[in-house]
Amino acid sequence: MRDAEDIAHDILNRRRFGLRKTPSDTTLERLIPNLCPGEFRRVLRQQNLEHWRAKMLPPIDSIGMNLIAVDGKCLGSDSVLLHPEAQPQGSGGKSGPYVLRAMRACLVSAASQPMLDQCIIPADAGEADTFPAFFSELEGAFGGLGLWECLSVDAGFTSRSNLHLMHEREVSFIAALKGNQPSLHAEVIGLLGKEEVVPPNGWDVVVTEQAGSRVVTRWFVRTSKVADWGGWKCLVQAWRIRQRTVYSSGQEGWEDRYYVTNLSWSRLSSRRCLRAVQLHWGVENGPNWTMDTQWGEDSHAWVRQGLGLEILGLIRGLAYNIVRLLRHRVLRSHRHHLLRWRRVFKVLELGLQMREECAESGFS
Repeated sequence: MRDAEDIAHDILNRRRFGLRKTPSDTTLERLIPNLCPGEFRRVLRQQNLEHWRAKMLPPIDSIGMNLIAVDGKCLGSDSVLLHPEAQPQGSGGKSGPYVLRAMRACLVSAASQPMLDQCIIPADAGEADTFPAFFSELEGAFGGLGLWECLSVDAGFTSRSNLHLMHEREVSFIAALKGNQPSLHAEVIGLLGKEEVVPPNGWDVVVTEQAGSRVVTRWFVRTSKVADWGGWKCLVQAWRIRQRTVYSSGQEGWEDRYYVTNLSWSRLSSRRCLRAVQLHWGVENGPNWTMDTQWGEDSHAWVRQGLGLEILGLIRGLAYNIVRLLRHRVLRSHRHHLLRWRRVFKVLELGLQMREECAESGFS
């Protein structure tokens, strides 16, 4: 809170907002919990609509379509009830500890991977139960636009009703599949194999890449034999990805992942199917990682009372979208490398200070 007060003192044009002095950290702490999350969500959606209409969010070439990823996020935890919708977890039962959970949507197919929206998961519900309402809100905000093309969801959202909902609304989906849908999961494993088992017709594509100090190899295969299986009339394909990760120590890690989708066979090549699955994690590596690691969302919440955590999540989303867009479109090195986050923050802070000093001096 003190950092926020200091930065505001340096860059805030008080006359423009009719303020006699910079708001103190105590004022901010009292104000934020009493703001309306719905208003911030409206501004966040409008921000993305403006960026989209200005053609700032085209899909990257490696995917060739617009893809929105939806995933869960913990906004904070405490031993006391920190939000009206905080959920008790662990062995404490109804007496705590409590965790505030949210869902976030991110346009992962755009280079800047902006956060589109955030909603709180009610205390008496889970991800799958909350998804229909969140989907309808996203559809109301972005439906009819080119970015509203395909949704990627984690296994926690995968249920017959949720997949049918997207299919009936004519939205494509890519849904992760795990043991929470045991019959369908077993059927897909039977069709595509698991562990060392090679699919009947071999692998469609194999990709190896360097990821930091690790070497990751992914094998991809798909089948259409799952179409309309067991009353899941929305299914068209099932995918399997086998991944091997070789660490710098020489150790290896193996993993099999499965997905179902209503995308037509010809919509994406096998290589692009694999890329679409990788892009889903943009919601984790983009807004969630940036807010956690760079802005201390989990460890440095300014306000923890009332609606504070929810409001701060939306404020950070607005700031993240602006800074991320600048980082990818403007603040790049002469060799087109992305600047480090700390360097980006410093450049922006200096730029805002200079802007306010010029305004105070009468320069435009």
